[in-house]
Amino acid sequence: MNLRCRLKIRENKLYLTYSWYMDDKPIKVTQWWDTGLNLNLNHYLIGQEADLTPEGAWRPFISGEPTRFLPEGGKQKADFIDKEEVPPPRKSKSETRWHDGGWERYNNRKGWVPASSGKKGSYRTRSSR
Repeated sequence: MNLRCRLKIRENKLYLTYSWYMDDKPIKVTQWWDTGLNLNLNHYLIGQEADLTPEGAWRPFISGEPTRFLPEGGKQKADFIDKEEVPPPRKSKSETRWHDGGWERYNNRKGWVPASSGKKGSYRTRSSR
């Protein structure tokens, strides 16, 4: 299964990043793999999305860009793993919970439904995976 990644800078290097949400805790996990590319020559890749294969091959979603490989291929472990708490939606009269990778609120007629905070990125729902 390929991972949909984004290219970002960290410690003045170009990294592939992949983020996901834990099912049982309100935690966002981001893994960082060093591409081994010269940042000065490849600055145009910053912020681009790319597919990463289990074999360590990756290709940005830019027309004409070649497939590249992580320095250690599919055996390369993430250089960094960040864990960030996902804040609950704003307070409401309803009970809220983190369930199956997203915040939910209790609706008296419908039961548990995806919560909405009104702030982009402050909650996660199963439907937005």
